[in-house]
Amino acid sequence: NQRTEHLVPVTGIGYVPPVGDTIENPFMVTFSDGIFTDIDSTNYMNDDYDLPASDNNDAVYQFTLDEDMTVDVSLLGSAYDTKLAIYADSTDVEGWVPGPDNYLFYNDDYSTKSATSPIEKENKKDRDRVLQSAIYGMPLTAGTYFAIVDGYGSNNGVYNIEIDAQLSIQPPTLTAPTDNATGLALSTYLDWQAPISGATPDGYKVTINGVEVASNVTTTHYHPTLVFGTTYTWSVVSFVNSAKGFKTTTNSTPSATWHFTTQDDPGNGGQG
Repeated sequence: NQRTEHLVPVTGIGYVPPVGDTIENPFMVTFSDGIFTDIDSTNYMNDDYDLPASDNNDAVYQFTLDEDMTVDVSLLGSAYDTKLAIYADSTDVEGWVPGPDNYLFYNDDYSTKSATSPIEKENKKDRDRVLQSAIYGMPLTAGTYFAIVDGYGSNNGVYNIEIDAQLSIQPPTLTAPTDNATGLALSTYLDWQAPISGATPDGYKVTINGVEVASNVTTTHYHPTLVFGTTYTWSVVSFVNSAKGFKTTTNSTPSATWHFTTQDDPGNGGQG
């Protein structure tokens, strides 16, 4: 038998993953007044990326922030048991792929108890826990990010995604008394300056010696209860509430921590 070779021309580009299936071809997020919403399905996607624990098909969204923002991502209302992870775009690093250990934020089952911190793991015993995912209050710097929608175990289905981006909440700047001031009267006020960038605070929380002593100060000063001959540390946090478009009351990082010492008791011979 004699073998004859034939060259058969083949045209085409091969298999093309659907839009949204990979980080190379993600759904592109366009914000309108800081909000993006979409309804889609992972039924026609592939299982390209491994999130913590067992997972299934996933969808990829890419969004870019021009400045530091506080970001909420929600899959609440989806039709199946979801998982959600947020990654910084590191595609400039050779071999980088989203995985179970390199996410910035992750949530499996959302509960209001895990909403107070974007990195707090949900408690499986929370009575208000749901099988859909949400991460609120993520402080993200300017840059590009991926949100990966996944399913727990063998779950796929139709999902609702909402991404909200609001200006970050910045801490105030302490102004008086100056750091390490001494001999202060008991009538001393604590003063600070409102942040000059980011969201406008709804109020401030004041911490003295590690204890939050005021949780809703609506001015930029506070009169603490002081005693003679005592050294204090203090710091202030800005916050905005849900009326600003945030899903939960969201705090800034704390201001610098300053120190001061009150005067000795003048009725005790100048002794503290």
